[in-house]
Amino acid sequence: MISANTRKVKLRVGFLLALGLPTFSSVHAACVGQQPGDLAAMEALAFRDPAAALPQLADSISSTTDMPPTRRAALHAIAADAARQLGFSRQSITHADPGLALLPPGDLSDLAIRMRTVRALVSTNVGGIDAATVELTRIVDSIRDRPLALRCVLRDPGWVNFRDGNLD
Repeated sequence: MISANTRKVKLRVGFLLALGLPTFSSVHAACVGQQPGDLAAMEALAFRDPAAALPQLADSISSTTDMPPTRRAALHAIAADAARQLGFSRQSITHADPGLALLPPGDLSDLAIRMRTVRALVSTNVGGIDAATVELTRIVDSIRDRPLALRCVLRDPGWVNFRDGNLD
């Protein structure tokens, strides 16, 4: 009797997970602003398989074709996040910094917030927890009037505190 119920629970959980997995990438994208067209496909690839996406992103970024600055910045943002997923902190920063430099100073677009957040998270590996906490606090303070963006960013200071040994 217990094993039959356990199988039913596992089947239900598996079914719910199967339904939820395709929507996860769209929820992730909604946090940072959805990319249009081919960038959406590249972002999905980078989320699923960052190691495969990074060389393609590098090729796109280094292409000599005339590309609008925000598109090039978006490619840098996707690459920075893919490198972060793989644990390549310095490579993530080498994408976030030039991506941010392509945007106007003080830009608070979803794209800028995404790169600043990724940069802060990886700086825990190269610059320390304090630097990450300061940057994330600045980001949170600058987007208090944007509930969706704020909700997405608020998880990151919690992660940094956990990483610093604060289990609360």
